[in-house]
Parts: sequence; C-alpha cells; structure tokens
Amino acid sequence: NIKAFYNINEYNNISLSFFGGRDDLNIDTDAPNNSTQSLFKYDWGNKAGSLKWTHIFAPNLYSNFWVNISKFDSELNILDDLVKEKNNINDLSFKGSIVYDISQKYQLKFGFEQKNIDGVFEQTFPDGGVDVPFERTQYTGFGALSWKPTNRWDIEAGLRYNKFISDKDFSDFAPRFSAKYKLDEHTNLR
Repeated sequence: NIKAFYNINEYNNISLSFFGGRDDLNIDTDAPNNSTQSLFKYDWGNKAGSLKWTHIFAPNLYSNFWVNISKFDSELNILDDLVKEKNNINDLSFKGSIVYDISQKYQLKFGFEQKNIDGVFEQTFPDGGVDVPFERTQYTGFGALSWKPTNRWDIEAGLRYNKFISDKDFSDFAPRFSAKYKLDEHTNLR
C-alpha cells in the first residue's frame, strides 16, 4: 500500500494512493505414483489506485476531484480443470464536489460521479460453459443544503439524479433528507 501527498501551493494539493492484494487457497490430495492432484484452487486479488485534487477558491469555497481505478480478478479450478471459473471486473470512476460554506450554520454542496464498469464472467464444466461479458455506466449528480440550527443538530436536504446505462437504461431523481442529533461527545442519533 502506498499513499503520497503533495502541496502544489496554498490553494492546491494532490494525493495519490495505491493498494494491491492477492490471495491463494489451494487444496491438494495424494494421487497414484507419489504425485499430488489439485482438488481445489482459488486465486483472487484486487488492485486499486486513486488520484485526488483539492482546490481552495476562497476560505469558504473549495472543491475535491477524484479519478479512481480498480481491477478485481479471480480464478477457480476444481479437480484439475474439471470445473473452471474466471472473473474480471474493471472500474474507472470520475468524481467531484464543490462545497460553499454560506455561514457557520449553512453549507451548500454540489457534486457528480461517473462510474464505468466492465468485466467478464467465464465458467467451464463438463457439459458446457458460460461466458458473460458486461459493460455498465452510471452517472450521478447531486445538490444539498446543510443546516446547523444549534451545536447539537445537523440537518441536510437535497436532490440526487441517477442514470444507469446497461442492457436496459434507468434514470430517476431521488430526494434526500438526513438529521443528526448529538447527545454527547460519543453518541449521535440519526
């Protein structure tokens, strides 16, 4: 895992992060002639990277923009290729938000996200197989107003737009509302 930060100047900074992980689960058994046979082999892993840029327009107006990428893959093998399965999922996302602190009590937020996902699911077995490629895109936009009437209350209302492009497209507007009350330093009611 790697994470790095760089302050370009007092109004701009960037951060870069990377994660990678890989796991194997293998179960073998003795076979004739002092050899081994693979009963079960499962190998999976994930790699992810993120680049974030923060820009301060003014003390009460700032933005964050991200580019995120991840790749997940897995491979399953049962009884030396009797049943095989392979999965790949790739995700490339772009995200941004702009926050305007109107006052100590009010904050206005706007943002967007575009998520591009593609991959394939493959499986082979003695009587056939499955090969399912897929490609999906999701677009999201939102706006919200936060209000702090007292030090204990946080109230937020907003609107979110979603569009999902796949074999069948879908889009909607979704209202948002949340309220949080701070009972003490360690307890919140939501």
